[in-house]
Amino acid sequence: MALIDFIKKNSLFLIITTLFVMWIIYLTVTSAMSPRTIHFYDVMTGEELIDVSGQYISEIPLLRYFFEPFVGLTFIFTFNSDPTEILVLFLVVYLITRVALLTIDNTILNRNRRKEVIFRYIKNVLEFVTKYASIMIGIVATIIVIGLFTQGFLWVANYFCLLFHIASIIGFFLLIGKSIYNAVIYFHPKFTLKVKKISGKSSISKVLIRFRRESFYFLTAFLLIFSLNFVFLGIKFPTHRITAVDLGPDEFLFDFHVHTTMSDGHLTPEQRVKWYIEQGIHGAAFTDHHHPRGAQQAKAYVEANNLSFIVFVGQEYSDDPEGLHINLFGIEDAIIPENYYYEGPYHYSEGPGPMNVSEAINWTKENGGYVIINHYDRNASAPFSYEQLRDWGVDGFEVSDNDKYREIYNFCKDNNLICLGGTDEHMNGEVDEFVRLKLTDPNNKTLDHIFENLRRNNHSCIVMSMHTYYDNYDDPFEKLDDFNNYLANLDEYQVISWVIWSCIAYAAIMLVLYRVKKKDLVKLKEKIEEI
Repeated sequence: MALIDFIKKNSLFLIITTLFVMWIIYLTVTSAMSPRTIHFYDVMTGEELIDVSGQYISEIPLLRYFFEPFVGLTFIFTFNSDPTEILVLFLVVYLITRVALLTIDNTILNRNRRKEVIFRYIKNVLEFVTKYASIMIGIVATIIVIGLFTQGFLWVANYFCLLFHIASIIGFFLLIGKSIYNAVIYFHPKFTLKVKKISGKSSISKVLIRFRRESFYFLTAFLLIFSLNFVFLGIKFPTHRITAVDLGPDEFLFDFHVHTTMSDGHLTPEQRVKWYIEQGIHGAAFTDHHHPRGAQQAKAYVEANNLSFIVFVGQEYSDDPEGLHINLFGIEDAIIPENYYYEGPYHYSEGPGPMNVSEAINWTKENGGYVIINHYDRNASAPFSYEQLRDWGVDGFEVSDNDKYREIYNFCKDNNLICLGGTDEHMNGEVDEFVRLKLTDPNNKTLDHIFENLRRNNHSCIVMSMHTYYDNYDDPFEKLDDFNNYLANLDEYQVISWVIWSCIAYAAIMLVLYRVKKKDLVKLKEKIEEI
């Protein structure tokens, strides 16, 4: 009987402790299945990928271990632009969490008066977050509408990500501030919490009340996830460092495709430069959509700080109706696709004017630039053939981020076109693709000299396998699968970091629950003032 009474009185503590122990067991067992192993493959073969792992090392810096759980969760559970992936995973996680909370509420916490009082504090924070997050999103939407009519559609396409980042950061600090404020009220003997008065009677049906309550929780959860997604994507976490074991003084590691907050990327141009330097990359082409401002800003930052890094000016021409994306290098003007160009209030005056695919290619070539076709898939619905794009004057194709790399590689070799690779990174993950290029004149790092050497096609396009996958589910649960594989490929120090942070979180929860349990219920209720 004594044991049963103890379990009833401490059921919530026991449940949390049981879940914590299960998590630690799952973490250690899963991570023990396969140690961290990074594979490097060279795509410049035309046949099977060649494993060149002996030529490269991927090292995790010491600082990364201090933040490993935050880094891992950010790399895996943040989203860029796939609405289906975002919505489905959110719905699944939300439903599971909501059912679990309802079960606990109706069993363990049923008729618990202390729970009712504490919930008033929590709900007050949620209401605050929902209110001001909605206001921030409304402000961003207003700015976008004004920008649409005054600057044009491309202004919206280029700056919406930055606007949501700013709004999310403000919302995040409001959430932290309000949570701390309510915690101070809870524990301070003289402060009171002012909340809206709960009406004793209501003519609204129980079904409608329940619907409104669940709608509020759903909206709050969505706003929190949406805002935190942008907040964590904007943090330049420590990643890894790539070292080429036998890199000569005339060899360099480059990336020819990346995005910043100047379009739909999540790191600023300055952050992206530091992101590359920390990972051992010597230079990159900044290719934001339809304009070179991200590249120009990154280049100015490098020059102002005298950094040993090369920024190539580029932009990505995205002809979405045709399904064709093209990187244009060495052009300082904004090249606008016809489908993004509108007259009247939507007029976008920057650049030489609207161009279709062939016009954009020809204009770039006539003005001394270079053209690379990105992640192209020639199939029955493809708008253009390889031969047509070749005849229009393209300099080459991306091969590393493409399932048809053999086909494209062979076409490029047969037609004296460049095979190129790039991360196409939008988020704050790790460099997992790069080009190893040997320069005939290592002191000449101009774009013309770079492409002169690339045209020989004796460089390497390296793709990295960051995890050893032992299972693979289909979408929309790819994120959960990625997390499982991420845990399965941690080294021992990464696992230790996860265990330490998990213990810190567990201890913090236990401390809060203990303080709550010891709090005088009568005095606690007196600290809430209904208005």
